[in-house]
Amino acid sequence: MNLKRQTLKILFLHNIPSPYRIPLFYELQKRAGYNFSFIFLSKTHKERKWASPDLMNLKHGFLSGITIEIGSIIIAINLKIIKVLLKDEYDIVILSGMSDLTSMIAACLCKIKGVRALVYSEGTKDGQSTLGRLLGPWEMFLLKSTSGMILPGSSSKQFYVERGMEEERIFIAPDAVDNDHYVSELKKWACAKVEIKKDFGLEDSVTLLFVGQLIHRKGVDTLIQAYHQAKAERSDLHLVIVGDGPEKGNLQKYCEEHKISDVHFLGWIDEDSKSQAYIVADVFVLPTRFDVWGLVINEAMCFKLPIIASTKAGASQDLVIDGVNGYRVPPNNVSLLKEAILKTIENRDLQLKMGQESFKRVTQFHSIEAEADGFILAINKSEGG
Repeated sequence: MNLKRQTLKILFLHNIPSPYRIPLFYELQKRAGYNFSFIFLSKTHKERKWASPDLMNLKHGFLSGITIEIGSIIIAINLKIIKVLLKDEYDIVILSGMSDLTSMIAACLCKIKGVRALVYSEGTKDGQSTLGRLLGPWEMFLLKSTSGMILPGSSSKQFYVERGMEEERIFIAPDAVDNDHYVSELKKWACAKVEIKKDFGLEDSVTLLFVGQLIHRKGVDTLIQAYHQAKAERSDLHLVIVGDGPEKGNLQKYCEEHKISDVHFLGWIDEDSKSQAYIVADVFVLPTRFDVWGLVINEAMCFKLPIIASTKAGASQDLVIDGVNGYRVPPNNVSLLKEAILKTIENRDLQLKMGQESFKRVTQFHSIEAEADGFILAINKSEGG
């Protein structure tokens, strides 16, 4: 860090105040030498059920406008960003993505005004929407005009390098959750694991856990089929599914029609209950057909769980090492997912060792502090520091 320069004034333009991101924003805000303000394009998106995060001590605002949501495509139109960027003087503007109109306008204005812009993106090849593919050439044109990109991990880096982004203008801010919170939850509930398992109806069971939206993309149908096959060999196996969504009814009906027993649909639950679900689990499974990252993997690792994840989850490339803390399995492959489940649970000592490896990896390399460090490095390099 260049200690001789004055405090940098930085605007972080973000889509919504996701609870996952707020710890990062607070960490950035407290870094000396950087004056961060955060502007959100919308208060939430319609498919999000999470509680409103604590923004009381965050220097932030909401930009009026409209948000168009068509399936998984979300377009923010906030023309007041023009007034913000023309009125206020910023040294650096950080844009979350480059695929919506507001970010594109901001990137163009930064170029005109000579303001350094950095783009924060979790984009991956598999996570690219139809709209994203159509806008791809325009997006890359705008990206080339910025000072660089901040990405969460290897999958995103590979995606943008293949599209022509120079490696030297890419900075990694490893995607993270508030590890301290989840580790404290682990300590809080661990001693009550036996009692909690009884409350969940899971005593004397080996428990698989999924946490996420019940939508086709998450691949829960594949997990249920693999679980059904694995249960034929391990009758003590149970599956806990946390989350809600349009596929819930279909998944429950499938279990009933195929007489698949011991599948527990808990629906959308509060944070305390979610922590308890992690506590009763023996293995965490994310069978997604694609996820740009999959922060539930980070959460599960904080609870010392082995991880079985789809190769299409961005997090799996950086956080899951085959045979060390879990297994990576191609999506839609019921047979390989079943094999991974049985391998993970066949040896209790190995299972515990894998959980310890998960914990060590996520707490050492994917903390909020490490994520903030990646942003600060990108900022410093963009100003030639």
